[in-house]
Amino acid sequence: MGWVLRTQGLGGAVILRLETDVAACLAAGRTLYVGREGPAARPLRVEGSRVEGLRATVQFEGIRTREEAAALVGAAVTVTRSDAPPLPDGTFYQADLVGLRVETEAGEALGEVAGVMPTGGVDVLVVRRGGREWLLPAARAFVVAVDLPGSRLVVRVPEGLADAEAV
Repeated sequence: MGWVLRTQGLGGAVILRLETDVAACLAAGRTLYVGREGPAARPLRVEGSRVEGLRATVQFEGIRTREEAAALVGAAVTVTRSDAPPLPDGTFYQADLVGLRVETEAGEALGEVAGVMPTGGVDVLVVRRGGREWLLPAARAFVVAVDLPGSRLVVRVPEGLADAEAV
């Protein structure tokens, strides 16, 4: 859901760069996982937060000094899928896209979504086919349908971007 950018003040608060606009993830009492993704991430409970666009100031319980907060700088901040707030119909989390089959409107297999790169504008899908990767803007002009139950992403690929030679 984001990254710890820097410390804020002397009392242990941190500034997060958010990759989600779901402010409910930062509500007081929520548990976030800070660190490397997976078992090394440290569970920290949100004591309070203030969201401003794609940045948030967060105070975690038990983090009281600037030095303790500095140890978190650069760490990924995640939430478990079961703790993520529900989204409105027709929307989804970026993590939901990873692993989906990518295919054209005609059903031609183009690979699998290996990741999503936030760019500050339109996010970019990293599509892997075999040992090669290619990038596709996650814009409505290219993403025709997201079929989570069917585990597929239907795309309209710009001519030449994902031809047999390229992927």
